[in-house]
Amino acid sequence: MTTYKLIGFNNYIIINKILYRLAYKNKHSIYQFQYRNKRKIKRTFKNGVEGYFLVRNRKRKFYSLKKLKHRLKLKA
Repeated sequence: MTTYKLIGFNNYIIINKILYRLAYKNKHSIYQFQYRNKRKIKRTFKNGVEGYFLVRNRKRKFYSLKKLKHRLKLKA
């Protein structure tokens, strides 16, 4: 099982060529906290370019596979 992490994106991990967002908690309007489990992130197309919509610094933005390629680091 090969595992990679994305440099600059602490909440994301790649396991066997599938991108996941790690588990986290956030505040909810009714409940005190809401738990989000590890989730699979789907690849999408924007203007004919393949990539992912990722959250960084509380902003959701499209990152192409070409821009993310140099950010891969093998996790030991």
